[in-house]
Amino acid sequence: MTTRMIYYCLTGALFLVSYNLLAQSPRPASPTSLTYGKLQFSAPAGWQTQQKADMLILTPPGTTINTTAASITVFPPAARNKKSLSQWMDLALSLIRSDYQVLRSQKPTPNTATNGTKSLIMTELLGEPSGSGKIYQLYCAVATGSSAQLVMYSASNPIDFNRHAKIVNSVIESISVKKTSTVRRDEPPTNRQINDRLLFSRIRA
Repeated sequence: MTTRMIYYCLTGALFLVSYNLLAQSPRPASPTSLTYGKLQFSAPAGWQTQQKADMLILTPPGTTINTTAASITVFPPAARNKKSLSQWMDLALSLIRSDYQVLRSQKPTPNTATNGTKSLIMTELLGEPSGSGKIYQLYCAVATGSSAQLVMYSASNPIDFNRHAKIVNSVIESISVKKTSTVRRDEPPTNRQINDRLLFSRIRA
């Protein structure tokens, strides 16, 4: 999966997302190991981490969630209620897309990381309701037993999306699932939680 390339024709230009071949994307020299919910992963060196509305948000060096053009958001576990990972992902993304127009969307693609962790990955382009901006998204859904977690990479333009794509790929490749967890709840998010998460997951162009 790491050599797979996904192509989009967006606004007359070719939008190329490569999971392992982007020369301008620097690789972190010494990533930091993080655990959030039931996921363990390597955070890019120098990236800032901040917890907001029960999400973990990572932003590039020198930026914050208010100033960045790109970010990685790790959502807490949510129960699958006997749904397949694909069905759960459809439901989770329907909540994220609720106030947006889907301009381009790729079907979820199975991915197996080098450590054996299985996930579903997809990209899509969302448009602001007012037509004032676009959001470039990559989603990674990981089954964590009876629950699942979503990792979302967002950027306000294709240049920033591609700039950090290699780093995002390294994060996805490092994901593993904890066998035990101290997470206090494992249930579907409430409408209030969904709204809070959307406030911090939107990046306007």
